Amino acid sequence: MTLNRSLVVGLLLGWLGIIGARPVRSQPLPMKELRGVWLTNVASPVYTSRATIAAAMDTLKALGFNAVFPAVWGDGYTFYPSPSLQRVIGRSIAPAYAGRDVLAELIAEGHRVGIEIHPWFEYGFSSSYGRGGGELLARNPEWAASTQTGSAVGDGDFYWMSVGNSEVRRFLIGLATEVVDRYDIDGVMFDRVRYPSRAFGYDDATRARYRDEHGGAEPPTDINQSEWGIWRAGLLEDFMGQLRDSLRAHNPQMLLSNAPIVYPYGYVNYLQNWPSWVEHGRVDFVAPQLYRFSLSAFSQELGAARDAVGSRTDRVFPGILLREGTYNASPLLAATFIQMSRNSPFRGQVQWFYEGVLPLADTLRAMYRQPAVPPFRSVGWRVPATIVQETDPTSRRTGSTGAGSVPGGAARTTGELLNVGDAITYSLPVAVDATYEVYGYAVARSASGISEIELTAADGSVSRVTLEAGPGRPTGWQKLADLPLLAGMPAAVRWRAVTAGAVADAVMLTINRKLSPLAGLTVVADRATRPPSAPLLLSASPNPFNPATVVRYTLPTAGAVRLQVFDGLGRRVRTLIDGVESAGAHAVAFDGAGLATGVYWVRLSAGNRSETTRLLLLR
Repeated sequence: MTLNRSLVVGLLLGWLGIIGARPVRSQPLPMKELRGVWLTNVASPVYTSRATIAAAMDTLKALGFNAVFPAVWGDGYTFYPSPSLQRVIGRSIAPAYAGRDVLAELIAEGHRVGIEIHPWFEYGFSSSYGRGGGELLARNPEWAASTQTGSAVGDGDFYWMSVGNSEVRRFLIGLATEVVDRYDIDGVMFDRVRYPSRAFGYDDATRARYRDEHGGAEPPTDINQSEWGIWRAGLLEDFMGQLRDSLRAHNPQMLLSNAPIVYPYGYVNYLQNWPSWVEHGRVDFVAPQLYRFSLSAFSQELGAARDAVGSRTDRVFPGILLREGTYNASPLLAATFIQMSRNSPFRGQVQWFYEGVLPLADTLRAMYRQPAVPPFRSVGWRVPATIVQETDPTSRRTGSTGAGSVPGGAARTTGELLNVGDAITYSLPVAVDATYEVYGYAVARSASGISEIELTAADGSVSRVTLEAGPGRPTGWQKLADLPLLAGMPAAVRWRAVTAGAVADAVMLTINRKLSPLAGLTVVADRATRPPSAPLLLSASPNPFNPATVVRYTLPTAGAVRLQVFDGLGRRVRTLIDGVESAGAHAVAFDGAGLATGVYWVRLSAGNRSETTRLLLLR
């Protein structure tokens, strides 16, 4: 007898107590849980094209995931155009992705459906898999890690760079900070921050560091000598601290994560003391690789991770193995892994890896049926994009009747082929005051065509960009601009044909969190769970104002208070209060003299609580 696959999964989940007889709420409030998955460029076709990336994001959103950790650094190459890599080896991207920007494609499609993107620098201190160390070590042989015999090869034929070499550290930190500067990402995951084995640490740069800190003494020849191991582990922790500080300097909102080896095995064999990283704030969270094939082994590692971090379980999200080679976890095993993680103090999981998700779609959909946001986020951090098609009623056509339609457009619609001078004006609703990334959907075709796209910001300023379609131009979302917009005032995007062959298709808005870190985060779901003792930012009056207003707030208890004003790009423009305040009602004046017309945000921080409110300066 053959049972329906969905029925089997349902019976298994029911047996676990995951599916009960109680009715499911039609619009349940989001729970706080990280539901992450790794994307890799090997053993997976996801990176093949924009279309395969878009399909993967659609799948993950439908299954309930809220964060993706996509590989962007592997085998000595980046998967995005990297100025740092260009300076070092004369090449800016992996040969397989020349002419593309895989990270930009991942961001566009992930943020389209409201999924966080944390670029994953998988290779870390590893320079290549085989290939003699690759171009990095060929051009910079002094960067190589080394054993006492001079070998730079570690486990599995990976070649490694020196942890103690300052140039290596600056290069790797430069890779991470450039993606923070150039893209609207949600975090950075940096891996292989470890030694290939305890036999490493004898390269010239590391030996020189050791001598400087030990009165000229040479490193011990005993690779297992305790103090020598502690010192080398300290270099790794110091690197993580430098990396986190650098990311924060480029974007105060940026999160740093790592997917370390299980503890204490990772320390004993690779000097990776990640519980100390967590304890000392060198990392915002970790997803330790609790990759086990049985419930008993997974339970043991779950307990070990809990014991290793003590009270800082809020910074740990177990990594769960779904697929390895030809192995795929069974529905029952995967569901139980997730439920065991939920029964622990940890509040989320990261799944290895996307290809293992697909055979378990029914199981994961059931496990993740209630919407969730990561525990480190406010509700509303990443929401699905606003997309308007050229065929929507709010899109207005001017000019002739047009030259026809073109297949291959966004969201399975056709693009509109325009005559010269024809235009389509898109009207896109704006939910919250913010700076938005504006995308246009370009359609590849055999004939070339040039469009001019006119974008109007909230202050009435107009910018124009050119979008070209034709041979060699990919189909997919193309970023046009970052545009400040106000809630309730629809964005106007005018798409006009400059030459024959121009194609107009959908337009998309996503909130740029790098430029608008506070926009839209105070929502009903947050207020419903806020303790009554939390600080309350009451109001600002007058609002709109010119040039001054008064901000009023109350404090239930005395304590440290910070009251700051940010502009629409998320830059701090004033600090109104930074000190200890008494309990009760307070009022402080904010003078906007010297500031431009526009939206500003006031943020009150007291204890571990914060509130924001919007101000509008009109001159």
